Amino acid sequence: MTPIEQIQTWIEDKPIWWKHSIKLALEHGELDQSDLDEIYYIARVEHQLVHSEECSTSSSQDLDFTGHTSEQGKVNLLSLSEVYGVGALIEKQVLTFSRDGIFIVYGDNGAGKSSYSSIMKNACLTRGSCPKILGNVFEQTNPSPSATIKILVDGKDETHPWSLNSSSIAPLKAIRVFDTDSAHHYVNKEDALGFKPSGLNLLTELTRAINQVKAIVEEDIMPGNGLISLKPITSETNTARFFNGISADTKEEDVQTHRATTEDLEHIEPLRQEIAKDKLQTPESLKANLNQQKQIITPLQRFINNALKPLSDKAFDRLKELQEDYNTKQRTADKIMQATLQGLPLETVAGINWQSLWSAAKTFIENEPNSHNFPPIQGENCPLCLQEISENSSNRLASLNSFLADNAATEAKKAHDLLSNAIRMISSQDLSLENYKAALEESNKLKPGINEKIIALFEILAERQKIFTTSSKLPDLQSTLDISSSVDINAILKNIDEQIESVKTNQDLAELIKRKEKNLQVLLDKKHINDNYESIIKNIRRYKVIRKMEAIKSECNTRKVSDLSSKIYQQGVIEPLTSAFRDELKKFGFTRFSVDVQTRNTGGQQQFKLAIANAGEPIVAKVASEGEQRCIAIAAFLAEMKADNRLSAVIFDDPVNSLSHQWSSKVAARLISESLSRPMCQRSCRLKISEDNHAPLFTGT
Repeated sequence: MTPIEQIQTWIEDKPIWWKHSIKLALEHGELDQSDLDEIYYIARVEHQLVHSEECSTSSSQDLDFTGHTSEQGKVNLLSLSEVYGVGALIEKQVLTFSRDGIFIVYGDNGAGKSSYSSIMKNACLTRGSCPKILGNVFEQTNPSPSATIKILVDGKDETHPWSLNSSSIAPLKAIRVFDTDSAHHYVNKEDALGFKPSGLNLLTELTRAINQVKAIVEEDIMPGNGLISLKPITSETNTARFFNGISADTKEEDVQTHRATTEDLEHIEPLRQEIAKDKLQTPESLKANLNQQKQIITPLQRFINNALKPLSDKAFDRLKELQEDYNTKQRTADKIMQATLQGLPLETVAGINWQSLWSAAKTFIENEPNSHNFPPIQGENCPLCLQEISENSSNRLASLNSFLADNAATEAKKAHDLLSNAIRMISSQDLSLENYKAALEESNKLKPGINEKIIALFEILAERQKIFTTSSKLPDLQSTLDISSSVDINAILKNIDEQIESVKTNQDLAELIKRKEKNLQVLLDKKHINDNYESIIKNIRRYKVIRKMEAIKSECNTRKVSDLSSKIYQQGVIEPLTSAFRDELKKFGFTRFSVDVQTRNTGGQQQFKLAIANAGEPIVAKVASEGEQRCIAIAAFLAEMKADNRLSAVIFDDPVNSLSHQWSSKVAARLISESLSRPMCQRSCRLKISEDNHAPLFTGT
């Protein structure tokens, strides 16, 4: 397996941001600062420090190693045609290449050579970033860059439509492109001239990315960085243990459960004063004070409970039931009355008030000695109006009596009486707190704020009393009645009873004070949470960030990268490469000095240092001329082709740019020699061929 193929297998189970580092290194050759910043951002997305669905999805996609792995077949370039959206190139023009040997694209400046080269750099494989393709700047609109590329794969013609944003075309990636930009990625000019072989270069860039991320993370999570300093709570309460144990595992909602409420805060000072007062008491005097408090507060408790009985939510529901029951039964009675008593002169006849009148008349007549029938019959005198009862009146009175004796009318009367009694009870309820001021004041000492709650309760009860007694149809209640003040009063009296019962000796009094002091400490600790709430929440969030950053840091160990690099070297993959590189240097005729290839593994990077043999100044970059450095870059490029047994075509874009006559000749001679074993395409501006020694001579650029 080639180094690239080993890396392809090895990277599969690594973190997403490692894969993204390899992806960018494949695309750009050498990572710049913007690449490193992007890699750190991907690491933060992967560990949920920031959210980016699009970024997370794109960075986790499979890496594209097309063209970097072992060559599957010999690929030659045949033609380039149907070019659209690339500079000012003519769309119908066909550029046909030689099937063997060297093919030179020649033309003046501005003729379109660079535009054709940009297509090949994007479609094929090159070190470094691919150039940006521009359309015709003189046209208002341009189609998306595309072309048709015809190639020869193991003797078979293939035609591939290419576009700028299309997926990689595997056979085209077998063709290598060398230009001035890619030369930089074969030669490092910082401290020593270093040759970075394909594959190991990826590990070098991955190591750079890992070290960059590690440095940022370590600086970010330095002890105390980003955390707000808060003094620990020294007590033994649950709140203290919670506060002192805040970490990345703490839930923000749990903080809320330990915060002091408004009532807690209001109770702190009275409780503190109560404790101070208790410390001056004896068991007997404390009991006397407690009994006095009980005598003052108990009448208030009874008054509240009595007021709630007819005006509570439950009482409202009962009153509404009585009202609805009466209305239902009265409607039934009215229907029967209309059917039975049609033609009576008064609309209210047989109504509830009229029934009272009828009942009184019945009682009067039944008590009259000379009366025999009720209602009176035809021929009798009416004891009320003293008129003789006619046949018509007798029939009407008989109908009325029959109706009133009906069950529907009776039920309606009963329902009316129940509703009336309930309303009378509500109306008679006294809701004035005037006689309970002392009780309110004493209760408020024991539980601050309770007096206001009781006053508010009775204001609502007064409103309810008015609604209950004046509404012919009760409206729905807007809210549930808050009876917490009644609960609090009961709790106060219960607490007083417990204290009276528990305090019999001085030891009992001491334990009571101790319990109150413990309760006070709980309130003070909750107040501490309350006072520092915002800072606590910020620290919890910071702890969670630190944990995720530490997870990133745990992935910043370059040992695995170093092990893979050493494994590749130990498998003998490097030796053929360095041997081929030395052979290439000899072919370029380095006679002024001898270059020695040295290799070692440092921090995950397999270093290939080129040093001048037997010299006081071993650094090649300080001695080699620009032409010598260009030859070294080309030597590295060709050495990789040979070490990987690649036979496909190669493309050189202005390989002699800015070189002297001497070095132009050396480059030309080497490329002509290489073209005998593989197809080769080259771009140049000016070219002259010399017959001397049968060697081509390149002049200019």
